[in-house]
Amino acid sequence: AAYLPEVDLTVDGSRGDTVNLAADTESGTVDTYAADFSLRYPLLDGGGRLAKLKGAAADLMNANFRHNATLQDVALNVEEAYYQLLAVRELERLAAQTVRQTQYHVDVAKARHQNGIVARSDVLKARTAKADADLQLVRAKSQVRIARGRLANTMGLPPDASFTIQELPSTPQTVETADIRRLMNEAVGQRPELAATLADMAANRAKIKAAKARYWPTISLNSNYGRRD
Repeated sequence: AAYLPEVDLTVDGSRGDTVNLAADTESGTVDTYAADFSLRYPLLDGGGRLAKLKGAAADLMNANFRHNATLQDVALNVEEAYYQLLAVRELERLAAQTVRQTQYHVDVAKARHQNGIVARSDVLKARTAKADADLQLVRAKSQVRIARGRLANTMGLPPDASFTIQELPSTPQTVETADIRRLMNEAVGQRPELAATLADMAANRAKIKAAKARYWPTISLNSNYGRRD
C-alpha cells in the first residue's frame, strides 16, 4: 500500500450573514459550498518504502517458520506419546504374563504342600510373589490409561476419547545412518527456529534502513482540483 497514491476528497458547506460594522448593515444570507479533490504520490523517500516492504516480508517469513516449528513440535509430541503408549502396553502384557506364571507357582506349591513335599512357607512365598505380580499389573494398567490420555490430549482429543492405535510390525525396518554427521548438519540447517531467527534478523536490518531513510529528503507529486461556488 505504500506504493499506491494517496487520495483525499473534501466537501464542506457553510451559511452565514456578512455584517458591515462601520455602516451597521447586513448584506444578506450567503450559502457557500466547496469541494476539493487531491492526489499525492511520493516519488523519493530515501528507500524507506522499500525497507518497510522488505521488513514486512521478513516478518511474514518469520511467522511462517515459527508456525512450521509449532507443527513439527506437535507431530513430535504425538510420536513420542504413541511410542510411550506402545511401551507401557507391552509392560502390561508382561505383567499379565507374570501374574499367570506366579499363579501357576502358587498352584504347584499348594499341591506339593498337600503331598508333604514342601513346607507351608513355600506356599506363602509363592502367594507373596503372586501379590507382587498383581500389584505390578495394576500399576501397568494405570500407566496404560495415563499414556492413552496423554496421547489423546496431544492429538487434541479429550483424555477419555476412544481410539485404536496400530501396533509395530513384528520385523521393523532398519534405517541405515552411516553418514549421521551429514544428516545432523542437514537437520540443523533446516530447523524452522533457525530460519525464523534469520528472518527476524533480516526484518531488523530492514527497520534500520527505514530509520536511516528519514534523514533523506522526501519528494512528492501533488495534484489538486477544486471548485468553489
